[in-house]
Amino acid sequence: MFQVLDQSVLRGLSIVQKAIVTKVYNALQVASNIIVDAAKIHCPVKTGRLRNSIDFNVSIFGNKMISEIGTDVYYAGYVHFGTSKMPARPFLQLALTENRQKILNAFKGILRW
Repeated sequence: MFQVLDQSVLRGLSIVQKAIVTKVYNALQVASNIIVDAAKIHCPVKTGRLRNSIDFNVSIFGNKMISEIGTDVYYAGYVHFGTSKMPARPFLQLALTENRQKILNAFKGILRW
């Protein structure tokens, strides 16, 4: 069995891994900003509190990266999904659906070597 494990190869792999993680993290931030900007456009506005609260957070958990997009305003779910007395106004879902290709293009552009 042939095995190459000299330190320069391992250092090179570490540099490449860090570069990939950085690129994916940046792509997630760009994609999240696209969705947040569109959600703010689609968000119904009465006082502006809900619209102004829409934000995102990119987190790394082990070998997974997650972007959480949403709001901490308690009535956001009622607006987004509706109630028995109010129709749904899915501002977050619309933002994702309408920008799917733009998000994919952002990932392709950022992850290109």
